[in-house]
Amino acid sequence: MRHLKHLINSETKTSGGDTPLMLACQANNVEMVDLLIKSGVDMEPQNEFGNTPLMFACQQNNVEIVNLLIQSEVNMEAKNTYGETGFIVACKLGHLEIVNLLIKSGANIESQNADGHTGFMIASDYGNCAMVELLIKSGVNMEAKNQYWQTGFMLACQNCNFEILDLLIKSGVNMEAKNRYGETGFISVVAHKNIQFEIVTLLLNSGMHIDTKNVKLQECVLEITENIFGFSKYNDELTYERFFFNSDNYFNNMCNTLVLLSEYDFYVPHRERKNQEYMYKENCQKLKEKFQIKIQKYEMMKHTIAELWTKNDIFVINTIFDFAHGHEKLQTELEMLKNNCLSIPKKF
Repeated sequence: MRHLKHLINSETKTSGGDTPLMLACQANNVEMVDLLIKSGVDMEPQNEFGNTPLMFACQQNNVEIVNLLIQSEVNMEAKNTYGETGFIVACKLGHLEIVNLLIKSGANIESQNADGHTGFMIASDYGNCAMVELLIKSGVNMEAKNQYWQTGFMLACQNCNFEILDLLIKSGVNMEAKNRYGETGFISVVAHKNIQFEIVTLLLNSGMHIDTKNVKLQECVLEITENIFGFSKYNDELTYERFFFNSDNYFNNMCNTLVLLSEYDFYVPHRERKNQEYMYKENCQKLKEKFQIKIQKYEMMKHTIAELWTKNDIFVINTIFDFAHGHEKLQTELEMLKNNCLSIPKKF
């Protein structure tokens, strides 16, 4: 008891700056926390990382200790060196009951960390649908932006999280918000390395505006086209391996997305032939081999070209045939694909 009294009345800390109250919170020791509070210890100490007892209690998901600290009028808005409050910590870790308690106790749900992320943005980024729903019902600002001007919606697009995006759209989120580079969430979806056709469809069916003059979006459409037909503008072996040895579902997603985007009037200035020729001189034979290895995907290519021909998509079709310029073998492959679309009016 004498040792305990010494701890309570002194400034004893660990080498990292943790006080007895912090250690009790980390250990989920409710009785010790209650004793220390009643003994009048400092409720607002911060260790070397700026963490407080409340942050540790939120981290441990201990509702009883968090409630004890709140009843003792602890400062709920204190921030650590990362700019995080106890509320943000709880949102990040997905501790729903703690977040709900903090909201009811008056915590600032719009608090932002050092990168400008709110708890709502973090939950959207992490794909925690229950947390996002709770915060929306609590009146959180869905349009808040981080230091990169990204919103929660844009972060969800970046991670291709269908459930979160569906919830946000139904809640009336602004789908047209742009980041500091002038890019919307839709560009993040189309640029994703594992593009999801169902998400592309969700956004387009929800009235998402497609800026066909956006250079980044144009490049994304070009890259999808290149991937489908086995062409890489980066002359990178890994790109070939990623495409040719992936799942058929990924390939189908790209094909379906390209056909869907062909409804829009994209225009991209003609690329320099010099760059294209360099690319194909290095990779022509490699592409030919990959075409032979993955013959089952040949039928999907034919189907995609047929769809594009039907829609008379000048942008995509020109891109495809420009790639093969000056390379007899690739031209032969594409001619074979084109000739299999006999019922489709030819545009060339």
